[in-house]
Amino acid sequence: ARETQMTALLDQWSADGASRLDSTLDGTIDAPGAAIMDTAFPLMARAAMCGPLGTGLCKTVEARTGLFDAPPGGEYAGWHQYMQKDLRTLLGQPVKSKYSIRYCGKGKASACAASLWAALKAAGDKLAGAQGADPAQWHSDATKEQIDFSPLPLFKMRFTNRPSGIQQVISFDGHR
Repeated sequence: ARETQMTALLDQWSADGASRLDSTLDGTIDAPGAAIMDTAFPLMARAAMCGPLGTGLCKTVEARTGLFDAPPGGEYAGWHQYMQKDLRTLLGQPVKSKYSIRYCGKGKASACAASLWAALKAAGDKLAGAQGADPAQWHSDATKEQIDFSPLPLFKMRFTNRPSGIQQVISFDGHR
């Protein structure tokens, strides 16, 4: 039941735009979906992709590429693109240049689903141990996503999802 609730919270978070903002300024990301994703994705990525690689190679690949490129800066690196291609293949969806190896569940949908559910359960256990039993009350630390300005860390800015590679900060001291 808890994992079903976690899935519903992830679906709702995604439908609402997957916000990682801390609108209440309490130091936590408002939506529990962010906490679930932050905790579950690394576990699910390993469950989906590491079986055929073996522990040693999986750790080597993870160290070089990273499992999850979390904000600030995320979305562009990590294993999500590999997982998506493997899972689409497993589900019989159209895929260009399919992998020669089936990763998740070694190509068996039931084994893949079982490993992903087990990873989600492990994430729930971890979050429940740290934040209590109710998934709707789980939150990620928003301060980890603050953007530091260099070369001197004189001030920080809350995370913002920018739509392009161009980064710009505009400061207004008053209204004209």
